[in-house]
Amino acid sequence: MKKLLFFTILFLGILCLAQVPERMSYQAIIRDASGQLIRNQSVAVRVSVLYSGTAAYSERLTGTTNINGLLNLEIGGGTPISGTFNSINWSSGSYYLKTETDPTGGTNYTIVGTSQLLSVPYAMYAKTSGSGGTSQWTTNGNDISNSNSGNVGIGTPSPSTKLTVKSDGMGITQESPNGSVRMGFFVNNTTAFLQTHTNYDLNFATNDATDFQMKLQKGTGNLGIGKTPVEKLDVGGKTKTETLQVTTGGGLGKVLTSDGVGNGSWTQIMHKDILAISPYAFVSENNNHALSVTRAYFPTNVNSGNLISQINLPTGSIISGNITVYFLDNSVNKDYSIKLVRVGQGSTFPETLVSFNTSGAGSAIQTYPMSVTTPITIDNATYFYYFSMSGDFLNGYDGINGVKIPYSYPVNN
Repeated sequence: MKKLLFFTILFLGILCLAQVPERMSYQAIIRDASGQLIRNQSVAVRVSVLYSGTAAYSERLTGTTNINGLLNLEIGGGTPISGTFNSINWSSGSYYLKTETDPTGGTNYTIVGTSQLLSVPYAMYAKTSGSGGTSQWTTNGNDISNSNSGNVGIGTPSPSTKLTVKSDGMGITQESPNGSVRMGFFVNNTTAFLQTHTNYDLNFATNDATDFQMKLQKGTGNLGIGKTPVEKLDVGGKTKTETLQVTTGGGLGKVLTSDGVGNGSWTQIMHKDILAISPYAFVSENNNHALSVTRAYFPTNVNSGNLISQINLPTGSIISGNITVYFLDNSVNKDYSIKLVRVGQGSTFPETLVSFNTSGAGSAIQTYPMSVTTPITIDNATYFYYFSMSGDFLNGYDGINGVKIPYSYPVNN
């Protein structure tokens, strides 16, 4: 036969906080299905204190109804099933009391009821809220401190450190008195930030300094050490590093150079030299030329002749500046053409890179600075290079005395 339970719960205000009994009085009137009182009978009750739908504490109580069917029990004084009654934090939010009753005194609980605890004993609340009793929070003027030897959690029942704040987004924040400057932490499941929450720089300092020692600039993200930054990293003082890597423009054999305002860039190390071509390096098509200590020439009158010297420079070499040509031109009526030429491998058409024509007669060796206005980069895989002096050698005296070609090439070429 089903039994009906009618109950009330009385909370006793306890004034002597030094002797907190840690219990709540529970009274219920037990009736059977027909409404008749169950008198002078042993009854068992399973009590659960619920927080957010979960039992924070559960216990089993037994007692005997009186002649009026009234059952008197003390919650917190029964046989614990789960949790600890003394550890319930009554200040954390709303709690509910769930009762399950077996009118026969066993464990076949057939009568169930749940109701919100609208108040708790003052001493119990005071213990967990910090307003008295054995609270671990103490005050000293405007200060408050906690004597807890374990961890404190905000948003989590299982703190892993002295203070653990569990939140998705901003957790701990400090702001100025007028609220214009705010900073704190932002944490979610994928990232974490130490940041300002308002439009201000984030400054770092030690030893209670009131001026920054390092500044992360708002908007730009520039970082300054010892100064307000104007670049991504701006250091106001000497820097020291064990290694340095500047990747843009870097390469084997390059050096870091500076312009007039201190901007650095990688520059290829170039070896500079002069290729000196002596008269003995020149040949002619018909091998009818002659050589002396001072010149290559044609000993007899030649209506059309060409003195040629191959140019051997490493691939990647760069010819620039002035090529100095030494020659003799005693001809009154005829000038000579002097050229730097390249021919594509497999091609029969030479390409003149730079040239000039001699002029005027003279018995002394003449020099001419042949200007290379556009630097010439040697490509031996594609071209052959040579130097020539051509014309009508009619006096048996004119010729070329030598050539000096300034060039440079990459050190690691």
